[in-house]
Amino acid sequence: MLFASKDGGQGLVEYALILVLVAVVLIVLLALLGPAMGNVVSNLVANISSALARAGPGQRRSPTTRWGSCPTQTGGMRAASAGTG
Repeated sequence: MLFASKDGGQGLVEYALILVLVAVVLIVLLALLGPAMGNVVSNLVANISSALARAGPGQRRSPTTRWGSCPTQTGGMRAASAGTG
């Protein structure tokens, strides 16, 4: 019990080797599949852009639309139902 076990360093080296192997595999996969994935993303962006260009101004909503443009917030729905009371 006076001396520490020397197996701890071996386990650490094994984990380091596994991490290096995983990193090398990921780098190789990214090098091989990177251009293909770039083409997929480019095609996706082009399709979304063309779909938005075909849509009329009334068919798409701006992400900055305010609540005041909603009929329930401007009193449109409440004003119509207020007279039926």
